[in-house]
Amino acid sequence: MSVNTWLDYVEKSFQLPQSQTASALANLFILDLEQPIVSSLQNDIFDNGIDITTTVEAKNLHDGDWNTFVELCITYLQFTRDVDPNNIDSYYIALIQFFTALSPAFSNFRGSVLQTVLKNSASVVMDISKTLDKRDGSFTRTNYASTLLLKMFNSIRGEKMDPNNPSALSKKSIMLFIGNLLCRAYYILSSHASCANVFSNVDSSNIKFSRYPRSQLVEYRYFLGRFYLDRAQQVKAYNYLKWSFDNALSSSSNKRRILQILIPTSILLGRFPTLQLLQQYNLAEIYWPLVRAMKSGNYGQYMQHLEGEYKPWFYKNRLLIFLKTRSQIVLFRQIFVKTWKALDHSDILPFKMIRRALELSTQADPEGFYKQVDDRDFLITENIAISLISQGFIKGNIFTRSELIKLKASGAFPPLTEVHHTDKVTLI
Repeated sequence: MSVNTWLDYVEKSFQLPQSQTASALANLFILDLEQPIVSSLQNDIFDNGIDITTTVEAKNLHDGDWNTFVELCITYLQFTRDVDPNNIDSYYIALIQFFTALSPAFSNFRGSVLQTVLKNSASVVMDISKTLDKRDGSFTRTNYASTLLLKMFNSIRGEKMDPNNPSALSKKSIMLFIGNLLCRAYYILSSHASCANVFSNVDSSNIKFSRYPRSQLVEYRYFLGRFYLDRAQQVKAYNYLKWSFDNALSSSSNKRRILQILIPTSILLGRFPTLQLLQQYNLAEIYWPLVRAMKSGNYGQYMQHLEGEYKPWFYKNRLLIFLKTRSQIVLFRQIFVKTWKALDHSDILPFKMIRRALELSTQADPEGFYKQVDDRDFLITENIAISLISQGFIKGNIFTRSELIKLKASGAFPPLTEVHHTDKVTLI
């Protein structure tokens, strides 16, 4: 394809309905070097000594009324001229120049027709940025890509539709797609809190989630789940992650990625995965010891596993501190249940028996919890009991002078799922 033919196709694409214009432009602004359009344009530019800027401006696209689009066309042709398929750094430089020019063109009120071009190019930019950053041990390219994506996301957020043309193509149709890319970048950059801006703007945009592909909803709610997990809002995290896991394609590798974050929230809410499920996703060695220790109320073994072979894995996935700090109250609850069962379901739990159960359960704890307290000191036991009762894990009353807990006759240990009300969260 020659440059003049390419420009003719660009001009004709605007004579089509908007949705068809978006598709036509996506077939003209190709970044895949294996597609013949790139090499044919490059050959025409060099063989005929074409001055790109002069040639594009002479075409007078949009009667010169959309300068940023004209600049985008110039930059794309420069991309085809300068790109070297054998040099990834050259490819990145040419690519990022085009992507930078795409931002103001898309921000124009006519920019909705560039949404497919934006989707395609944004994915390529993110992939190559990650590849080069990984090679160089930096985050420079990913960080720059995120700033461009944020500008485009803000353009989508601020879009004002023509009330007289309700069928017009809307930039909001790619809002989740760009939002997900932004969240991916923020997690690579360890700037997880920045995702809050994405979520708040999506929420305030009043978009209809039913209009978006399920794959985008799965990823968006996965990031929402991770966001709430970072803020220790376990119930919200669980519900979003569970929805994402249930709705991801069974063949998708993302199911394992979702599950490895879902499990920490689920076991702390009393929803324990089966060994078969963990084995299916190659997560048994990582999580089954935690599940087993949590069920049996073995505080020491639970903490020992977190400090063991998989500690770097838990740390890398930002789960280590969460699993250590948020598990304590649940483990204590399980220890109290074990004591109650050992006493043949008596409605009286003596502090002395609870104290002994705590000592036995924490023996293998690497950090030595509950080992240096005098046998006659029941203060820690009492404080644990107060926490469990006040948070609804146990129903009963503490009699400090008698050094015991008087449990309610029935329902003294409500299920963890009931305590956390995991079924009462509305998904957005």
